[in-house]
Amino acid sequence: MAALLSLGIAFFFSKKLSMRRAHAATTQIVTTTGELPSGITLAAKDVTLVDWPSDFPLQGSYSKVEDVIGHPLLNALGSKEPILKRNLGLSASQCARFERAHIEAEPWPRGFRHRSFGTNPAWNACDGSTFE
Repeated sequence: MAALLSLGIAFFFSKKLSMRRAHAATTQIVTTTGELPSGITLAAKDVTLVDWPSDFPLQGSYSKVEDVIGHPLLNALGSKEPILKRNLGLSASQCARFERAHIEAEPWPRGFRHRSFGTNPAWNACDGSTFE
């Protein structure tokens, strides 16, 4: 009798847990479609959306493919690896805006060019190079 009772309780709780897992909320994040080397500019064929549990948000991830297209990849990534903000450099349009704002706010006389090498690799990657 005790065996039947324990079997019934185990069956009940296993059904409850499986129902809870089935209704777990997910969100979509952008990941790579395959192995990607550093320095390439991301295209639509390089990225895809995968389901990710909403209970465990991934800081710095992207939820739209459009947000990563055109950005250079600063680090090599493996297949199906999430693309994070720290993995991407500035896109060409962002570099142009950064350079234009930098030139308009020049504190030094015309004709003198100042090149700053800060600690943010995305800023340094505007000339197309990547730093590892």
